[in-house]
Amino acid sequence: MWPQEQSESERLLSTTEYRGVVIDESPAADALCMGCIPNISDCLSEPEKAALDRLKRRANIPYNQEDQTHEDLLMRYWTAVFDGEQLPASTSARWKRLGFQSNNPRTDFRGGGVFSLQNMVYMAEKYPADMKQMVVEQTRLLEYPLSAALVNVSHMLVLFFRLNDAPSKLPAVGDDTASKRAMKNFARLAVDPSSNAFEELFVACSLKMQESWKALVLGPPSSYSGGAPWSSASLLDFHKALKETKAGLKDLLGGGKLENVTEFRRMLDQPS
Repeated sequence: MWPQEQSESERLLSTTEYRGVVIDESPAADALCMGCIPNISDCLSEPEKAALDRLKRRANIPYNQEDQTHEDLLMRYWTAVFDGEQLPASTSARWKRLGFQSNNPRTDFRGGGVFSLQNMVYMAEKYPADMKQMVVEQTRLLEYPLSAALVNVSHMLVLFFRLNDAPSKLPAVGDDTASKRAMKNFARLAVDPSSNAFEELFVACSLKMQESWKALVLGPPSSYSGGAPWSSASLLDFHKALKETKAGLKDLLGGGKLENVTEFRRMLDQPS
């Protein structure tokens, strides 16, 4: 269940904005803090706990079609990928070109909230070549709903770092969460908001997911030449790509100390 709405006066006194989306910083929200999680708080510094608390607040905001800032983010996502093309209607089959599952893209954010869309916009705007290649590949070769899959990647990370408020599961990847070492490795890099640590990890995991799914559908890179799928993999097998992505995430963060967020891309060096 999403957090209940505050009155307008309470909201103005206890919230800040992050990329146009209001973030709750009221005393009630402090009850969600990472310091309350047993066996994790003792391995984190106060700045690291605060960094995860900021992410937790962002991660628990549902997508609200009545909130124009949310709608604007959705349009930014389209524009970042299809720059120069007319924006689609609120409900349109054209949204499926981005890999949404229906004519109404908002229904795909039920599990990931507006936080997942923020991550997708970040990737599309900062790494347009990567995003556009993924959109082309999902249409021509891989035939899967890319944007819906990216929502799942964001949700997987939220669950992995225990940022969810209400109980939630992603059965495709299992219930295991970050170890102390993994949490510490990530939180260290998240202390500086300008590092965009969560967003950069989302990008790395999204590229890993695409790479893993491509290997399932097309085989190893050496067999891509013809571009025609050789295996019998179907969308029923997509959970395997998500599982492999999570395994790569655990290996990356569970290893040695990471110096900066660019090292997240080491996931892509792992065999698929």
